[in-house]
Amino acid sequence: MQKRMFLLITVICALFLAPSVHATENLTLARAASLGLVQLVSLGGYLGDTAQVIASGDLEQDLILQVRRGDVLLNKSIHDQNMVVTRDVDIPLRAGAVAGGIWTLCLDWDKGTPKAGQVLDVAPPLSDWPSEHAELLIRLLEQIDQFGVWSDRYAQDAVWSITDNKWVVDSIIGGLTPKLLHKARVKPNVYRVFPHPTDPLSDTTSTGFVTPPEILGTEDK
Repeated sequence: MQKRMFLLITVICALFLAPSVHATENLTLARAASLGLVQLVSLGGYLGDTAQVIASGDLEQDLILQVRRGDVLLNKSIHDQNMVVTRDVDIPLRAGAVAGGIWTLCLDWDKGTPKAGQVLDVAPPLSDWPSEHAELLIRLLEQIDQFGVWSDRYAQDAVWSITDNKWVVDSIIGGLTPKLLHKARVKPNVYRVFPHPTDPLSDTTSTGFVTPPEILGTEDK
C-alpha cells in the first residue's frame, strides 16, 4: 500500500514539474515582426487605440507580445502618417489570434491619416535612434504616460511641437500641451529637424522590421 502511494505521489509530482507543452514565449514587437510572427494592421486614425495585431497561423507556441512606449510603427504609404506607441502593453497571442490595445500618437503632422486595414511595419524604437530630438520625444512620452493622456489632442500637439515644429501657445489656448512640454524639460517653439522615415518595405504586403535610412541619417539628399 505504501509503495503504491509513493508511486502515485511520484507520478503527480512529475506531471506538475514537467515542462508545459503550451510554453509561452516573450518577444518584443521588433523581434516578433522580424521573425514574421505577427501582422500589424491599422484600425484607422492615429490617436489612441489605433492598431491591432494578428498572430501568424504557424505559431508553434503561445506568445506574449511586448509592445513598449517608444516603439515606432511605419506606414507603408508614403502619403500617410507613421506612429509612436504611447503605453506599454503585453498582448497574449495564440496562432491566428487577433488582438487590439496598441495605443499611438502621430509622428507626421503634414501627412494623411492612417487608413483602416493598412498593414504597418516596425522600425527601431526611439531609444535606438541616434537623434537628440528622439531623446526629447522619449521624455515627453514618459509625461504623457504619467498623466494618462494617451488619446488627448493636447498630447498630440506636444508631440508635433517636437517632430514638426508646431507652434505652442499659452495654456489658456494650448491646454495641457505647454505643461507636458515643461514637465518633459522640452522648450517649446524651438526649430528642430526631426527624422521622418519612409518605409523601405512599402512594396510588401506583410509586417516586417526595418531600419529606414532617415533614422541613421544615411538617406539620399
